[in-house]
Amino acid sequence: MKQRKKGFTVIELLAVIIILGIIALMSVPIIINIIEDSKKGAFKASVQNLFSAYETYELKNIFVMEENGKISIVDLPLTNKGNFISGKIYKEKSVVKVVDVSNGVYCANGTLETLQIIEGSCDILDTTPPVIENIVSEVTTNSITIYTTYKEEESFLEKHEYRIASFNEDIEEKKWENGDTLTGNLSTKIYTGLTLNTTYKIQVRLMNTSLENKESEIKEIIVTTDSIEKPVIKILTIEEYTTNKKVEIIYPTKEGFVYEYSFNNITWYPYENILTVEENGTLRARIYDGTNYIYADNLTISGIDKTEPIVTIKESIVDNKTVLTASVEPKSTISGYYYSWYKEGNILSKEITQTIISPEPGSYKVKVTTGAGKETESNEVKKRYMAQELLQNVSSVMEEDPNQNLRYVGKNPNNYVSFNNELWRIIGVFSGQAKLIRNDFYSETIEWDKTEANDGHEDYGINDWSKATLQVELNEIYLQSIEETSKSYIDQEHEWNLGGTDTKSFHLQYQTRNNLYNDERNNVVFESHPTKWKGAIGLMYASDYGYATSSTDSCKEKPLSTWRWTENMECYNNNWISPSNEWTLTVSNDTHVNYYALFFSESVDYLDYGFVSTRFKVRPTLYLKMDVKIIGGVGTSSNPYLLGI
Repeated sequence: MKQRKKGFTVIELLAVIIILGIIALMSVPIIINIIEDSKKGAFKASVQNLFSAYETYELKNIFVMEENGKISIVDLPLTNKGNFISGKIYKEKSVVKVVDVSNGVYCANGTLETLQIIEGSCDILDTTPPVIENIVSEVTTNSITIYTTYKEEESFLEKHEYRIASFNEDIEEKKWENGDTLTGNLSTKIYTGLTLNTTYKIQVRLMNTSLENKESEIKEIIVTTDSIEKPVIKILTIEEYTTNKKVEIIYPTKEGFVYEYSFNNITWYPYENILTVEENGTLRARIYDGTNYIYADNLTISGIDKTEPIVTIKESIVDNKTVLTASVEPKSTISGYYYSWYKEGNILSKEITQTIISPEPGSYKVKVTTGAGKETESNEVKKRYMAQELLQNVSSVMEEDPNQNLRYVGKNPNNYVSFNNELWRIIGVFSGQAKLIRNDFYSETIEWDKTEANDGHEDYGINDWSKATLQVELNEIYLQSIEETSKSYIDQEHEWNLGGTDTKSFHLQYQTRNNLYNDERNNVVFESHPTKWKGAIGLMYASDYGYATSSTDSCKEKPLSTWRWTENMECYNNNWISPSNEWTLTVSNDTHVNYYALFFSESVDYLDYGFVSTRFKVRPTLYLKMDVKIIGGVGTSSNPYLLGI
């Protein structure tokens, strides 16, 4: 039996229809979103193309592009510019940005990396044309400057254009030219080389970037150049620098005209023929004939200096010399400084220099004057001698040793100094330090050294000054007895030379002062003995006596051991040190014996050597610190130099 096909029931059909409806409801929004995303993506891609189009445009217009100069989207060389109805693109700090780019459906803003797309038309499409508010002119005899102010509403101003024609010409036939400057809401155009006393028509128009009503209403101004001679400004002050300047403005006089001047173009003042100008700047002058202004050439005023100097004197030591320096604030001024130095109220010099090197002792002031005439007087400074400067300014000194140290010479030079409430004398100055020797003996019978030797000569002593018993006594017992102020003046870490000289086979009878000087600074001594020693108190060297004579020509080549001989007595008689049975710091350089030092003998030979354990006279010798000054006295025994810091 044939089976009959079974169809869908009504209920089943309804169920199918309901399912299809649900599917449709779910898929339609998705499809719509896909379509919207596609449109938005296409718009975004179009906007992204703008950035490369801008770069191409910028390369072709490199000489007219300006930073932050906004360009309308519709001006870019795009094949699809119809996709957009508004928007700007520009470069800010080397980054390209778009502003309110719209196709009427979407709006884009940002850089290529930060691009944001929102739905809507940006609501900035400006169909309002630019509006010119006012046009004014500045006129000289052959030029016209036009100033156009406008209100731009919300539009971006794209162009400002001008054209000019003489009054009898058809201005419609003239070509439009771009304005010169556009800042804020001001447009400027300058025409030069015009004919005197001629009337001109000048028109201006502005254009924005909107698609509608881009162009403003054309405005026209009638301007006449004048044949009036322009004012002349002259500076009457002759001085290059001054605190003010006299200026004359020569105006061509005509009845009914207004004459004015301004400084730095701030405020215009009524006519004055002679002005006193007190600041640097720009002076202007003009004539107003009721319609136009005729301007003088601008005059720059310079050289006005009203600086009030503040000056003090500072004292310093440079290359072992005292230097007085005028320290001035401010450091510089446009007219420069002049320095008038005074000593005891009397003018010394008027110089451009700020310094005085090695001046004589006394009270000093300096008056500092600017080139404009402003002046200030300094504090007063009492200048005192550094020891080395003292020797540079007297005649009783010589430079005879190999290092050209300045030393006092002669029978009785004025080299007395009060030190430790005692009379001392200045031997000379060595590398900027004064060397003193006591005038009286510390002891008239004392051993150089009384250490027992280890070579069987226990009564001879040892000629090592760094350990000598006399050195220890002078630098411990005697140094502590010196009063504190004087003690503070001593260089207690001075480096003394301990080199020896040849005493073998009577070689001492051939030793000149130069030979001794060089030997005292050599490195030949008894084995293990030092060649240098640092300390406060020492003795004079044998060579110190040799360089203290004023008879240099006859004595410099004669051995010191012969200076008491009859034919050489002038070397002894013209010498202020005049030692007698007195120890020196100079030792024997014999490498086999270590117990000889040089002394001045009153017996057979004047310079001799002997055992350091022998008792002779001693005068302490020391070096002053470099900053110790001579603050008084004249160097005689009755009025010795006084020391101070």
